[in-house]
Amino acid sequence: MHGKLYMSVPYAEKDIAKAMGAKWDSKRKKWYYEGPVRDYVKFAKWIACGRELTIIACEYIYIVEGVQNCFKCKKPTRVVGLGIGEHVALFQHEDGSYESEIIEDVVGYEPLYVAWVEDESAIPPALLRYLQKNYNVHKGFSKTAGECFANHCDHCGVIQGNFYLFEEDSPLTALIPDGPELQEKLRKLKIYSIGIDENLVLDWHFGYGDNDGLYLKYGTIKDLKLPPSQYDDVITYEELYGV
Repeated sequence: MHGKLYMSVPYAEKDIAKAMGAKWDSKRKKWYYEGPVRDYVKFAKWIACGRELTIIACEYIYIVEGVQNCFKCKKPTRVVGLGIGEHVALFQHEDGSYESEIIEDVVGYEPLYVAWVEDESAIPPALLRYLQKNYNVHKGFSKTAGECFANHCDHCGVIQGNFYLFEEDSPLTALIPDGPELQEKLRKLKIYSIGIDENLVLDWHFGYGDNDGLYLKYGTIKDLKLPPSQYDDVITYEELYGV
């Protein structure tokens, strides 16, 4: 895989980054590297910026929409999660060094990893605006998590717990064994695919499971042109972040 990735290079280190192959975007006032994703690890300290684990989404991000019965009013309500597919994971060791793992599609296996965040600032602004306009997602208060960004019932407005939706057997997860029950469950999902023009560092929380390759196999997939994109198939970094 190849891709363009923006990073945070201090002014004092710009010559080092440039010598390694980074380039300066004078319009966005940021340094970036464009090339094979296997080379991202060379720039890890400017990409990770102190994170022990850094996830870099490649080519697509997703909105995953399901329906569950609200635990309070019992009416069916939409619930959504985020998702990534192909990505690069950067790991920082105790000695400060980095290694990378590249997760990419293979023939017959295209995984989708359902994700979420409890702080909406981790969501690119254009995507956040779309979510808040089209779904009942906003900050709420949970007895277990405190104040957090979460789904709320379309009818009574009560918070739909993040732990249940993303850590337990819910309409958005694929934790039960593969079989007719899981396949029918995944067929009910609407999965919106958003092409990204540049790869993105995303502080989204997700895990790896045995059935990650089944979402795109059984779910209903639709391409989404995310406003304010001027292109039909991708949205740019500038459009996502308004820079």
